[in-house]
Amino acid sequence: MKKLTGVKALAFSGIMASITILLILVSNVIIGLGIISMLILPMCSTFISLKVDWKYRLVYFCACLITFIIDPSLTLFIVIPSLISGIVLGTLVSKYLQGYYVIFITTLCVSILQIGTTYLIDLIYEVNMIELFSTVLKINLVDFSNIYYFFIYTLSLIQVSLSYMVISNELKKLNYEFNEKKNQFIPIFIISTISITLTFVSFFINLTLYCLLLGFSIYFSVILGYYIFSFYQRKKMQLIQIPLYFIALLGIAILYSRVGNENAPILLLLPFITHLISGLYIIIFQKIIKKGQINETLFDKLD
Repeated sequence: MKKLTGVKALAFSGIMASITILLILVSNVIIGLGIISMLILPMCSTFISLKVDWKYRLVYFCACLITFIIDPSLTLFIVIPSLISGIVLGTLVSKYLQGYYVIFITTLCVSILQIGTTYLIDLIYEVNMIELFSTVLKINLVDFSNIYYFFIYTLSLIQVSLSYMVISNELKKLNYEFNEKKNQFIPIFIISTISITLTFVSFFINLTLYCLLLGFSIYFSVILGYYIFSFYQRKKMQLIQIPLYFIALLGIAILYSRVGNENAPILLLLPFITHLISGLYIIIFQKIIKKGQINETLFDKLD
């Protein structure tokens, strides 16, 4: 996409900044609109990162910080993470990075920012966001504290995924090319294996860290599952994977009473481990038995 320069770039940055500030003004008046802002703001900053150079992005970002006057806490917890997420997303897209990784890296950046602002708001305004969320959601504070990072990560993933889908759809209309390379099975399998292994180890270190890494494992495991059920030998994969799901669920049911409530969360990994087994089967079947390559033609359901 051709970048704007000079007066056009400055004008475009000003328009996007005006939209951002107007949205925050309205959000401050209409309760609940802040959630919608989390979806729209990244789109503004994504277009900024794709259409103008860094100096104009800086102008846009600084102009948006006027929202501190309107609502400092909203600016810290929603505006800044949303703007930065859009800039990161746009930058990664412009680098022609595959969509799976664009969404994950952007989500990770947003999660870190929002977790950081949680403690910053508590330090500056003495508002405990964790306690606030646990009260609103009616969840025990101790339990919610353990899953808070996972909660933030999940919200960030939803926000970034929706933003990516809308932005990619709109940019395709402008003939902007996205990296939709389909042959990502091996990288996704490797990342899933590493993620699930780290998640397992983290359970014995810290429950909060375990819940966060479980979110990472779920993300990549779902993508791996998509590849498994898209393999050209679909009936065979269904005959392998579906019984594995039942075995995993049966294992959870049997082991739950034996491991106790404190260790029960580790059983959540069992369904995702079955994806690694099926993925390993595909690798052995295609590379060793068939002595062929693993390429996109094997996953004919993917679009």
